[in-house]
Amino acid sequence: MLALRVTAGFEPKIRDGLIAVEDIQDCVEKVLSEAGYADLICEEFERQTSGMSEEEKAIRMKGVQYEMDAIASTGMSDYFLLDHEIVRRAVEKGGVITKTGRGSAPSYYTNSLLGLSSIDRFAIPVEMFPDRFISADRMRDKKKEVANTINQTMISLFSESKGGGKL
Repeated sequence: MLALRVTAGFEPKIRDGLIAVEDIQDCVEKVLSEAGYADLICEEFERQTSGMSEEEKAIRMKGVQYEMDAIASTGMSDYFLLDHEIVRRAVEKGGVITKTGRGSAPSYYTNSLLGLSSIDRFAIPVEMFPDRFISADRMRDKKKEVANTINQTMISLFSESKGGGKL
């Protein structure tokens, strides 16, 4: 199944019957990242919704599917996987996650599933609008800027000169 998803990304990249090795690598990385993101979200969804009524689960599942589709369509699943890993490592080292989150990020339930926020938008009395967090146009424009920021943060957090170990 993953192979079919990878090769589906080839067609727009074929020029004169050939495809560059870099384009093949990009397709493979994208599919693997999306698969890892989906697996992590599904695992956490099952864990966190255990004991909920089927109605509650169905409402959340509809929201999760919407959010996962938006993240996949913007090609940002790698960003969320990396954020999850940064937060996980920071907590392991004694860091504390604030109860709110930043900006509109808590409006995505999947951010709660990833441990990036403690807010469950389905359980609070105020309606939150997930579309304020991610839009395809905005995310596509910002992807390189975000990747650079993440790289700089990772270097700062895990550099040996600060006494941390290698990632």
